[in-house]
Amino acid sequence: MRGRRPVLVEVSWCDPYLGYTAYEWIREVRDILEEEHCVKIVAVKSPSGCGEGDPVVTVEGAVAVEGLPGEEGYLIEALKHALSR
Repeated sequence: MRGRRPVLVEVSWCDPYLGYTAYEWIREVRDILEEEHCVKIVAVKSPSGCGEGDPVVTVEGAVAVEGLPGEEGYLIEALKHALSR
């Protein structure tokens, strides 16, 4: 990982189950994304404590995904697209 540019991927949410799921999916595929895009992903979770609501995943402050996709593959593709920008 030495020399790879760090990229902040943040998951914010109101609903703890959906937010935690999105965060864990990112952690599970982090290695694949890092290798493919030559970056070091810094994943952080940011529960907003507002009760209920869909998670929002941002890459370097830009929204990559709003809501939890039906399966992990859709989240991976959205992150790949955001990292390509």
